[in-house]
Amino acid sequence: MGLGWSLYVASLRSADLEAAEQMAAEADELLRRAAVPMGVAHTLEGRGIIAFERGDLNKAARLLIEAIQAFASYGNIGCTAHALEAAAVVIATAAHNGDSLAAELFAAAEQFRQQSGQDHRPWETRASLEPLKNRIVTPSATADTAAHTPARRYTLSVASMLAAQALQSVAAPTPADP
Repeated sequence: MGLGWSLYVASLRSADLEAAEQMAAEADELLRRAAVPMGVAHTLEGRGIIAFERGDLNKAARLLIEAIQAFASYGNIGCTAHALEAAAVVIATAAHNGDSLAAELFAAAEQFRQQSGQDHRPWETRASLEPLKNRIVTPSATADTAAHTPARRYTLSVASMLAAQALQSVAAPTPADP
């Protein structure tokens, strides 16, 4: 279990995406073997982030759907928060006009972080994700289409359902998929 968690964190800290993917896959295998469902959910999220960074939005979306569903099924609002943030970045990148939904997911994530007391951890911040997150969360005064952060309250089930539905459209098989 300890090696699995260590590999998961190392995979998200690695700049070498091939090595990161291998570490995350090994972490996933170890944590599944040790029957650690929250560990598996984290590795799914990590593998989704790595897939996003490798440019595979379809795979990223599929993995993040699983992660969000696992976190939400256990009522884990703190970990659902960081998975929603990863989902928001994928949705904003993949979906036409996805910034509005991404802004909602960031707002839900922030609400869940406040409720749980869980702040951002060092391995949750990937340099490649931050510019897109900042564009969505902080509207530009000059951009008419910039998303704004809604002020409504979210339930875990509603936020996870919104993310999963949007990610499902990204993960939908394309003619090139086997």
